[in-house]
Amino acid sequence: MLRPVRVGEPVAPILTLADAKAACNVELDHQDELIGNLVRAAASHLDGYSGILGRCMVTQTWRYGFSSLAGRIALVMPDAQSIVAATYRDPNGAGQTIVPELFRIEEEAAGAVLTYVGASLGVERVAYPFSIDIKFGYGVAAQVPEVLRTACRLMVAHWFNQLMLGNAEALQAPPAMAEGMIAPFRWRSI
Repeated sequence: MLRPVRVGEPVAPILTLADAKAACNVELDHQDELIGNLVRAAASHLDGYSGILGRCMVTQTWRYGFSSLAGRIALVMPDAQSIVAATYRDPNGAGQTIVPELFRIEEEAAGAVLTYVGASLGVERVAYPFSIDIKFGYGVAAQVPEVLRTACRLMVAHWFNQLMLGNAEALQAPPAMAEGMIAPFRWRSI
């Protein structure tokens, strides 16, 4: 399996601008761009395969590459929702579509598992011929556990306050309180 690549952005930001501004105690609009950037930075730090959570918060689509569809395939992220698209390269190198209904996704204690239930496609000799786009995440922002949204608010407020104080060194990591809040949701250690 190849490392997954995000091909569909989250359906919405983890925090609204109004929510983030309230966390930063900002009422005027002159810091909107900065605060919006901090919301995206907090989400990027936490979210997806490369984030420290190792899982998606708000629904987004990730592409996986597989050399084979044999057996049960453990996915590297939990909270798989559905197959968006599936394609493969036939022995002549032409792209072919596989209907998503030929896959089953199950959430198990060890994470999401993908199973292909269709007939053999006869492409065993091509390296990584299968490309499958899968939606992951809790759903919309309101469906993300509130503790994760609160951790994002703390991160944004902490980073904003440190920038206002001119303390760029404090931007290296989230505050300890936020780290403690997200710890139970980490899927893998980085």
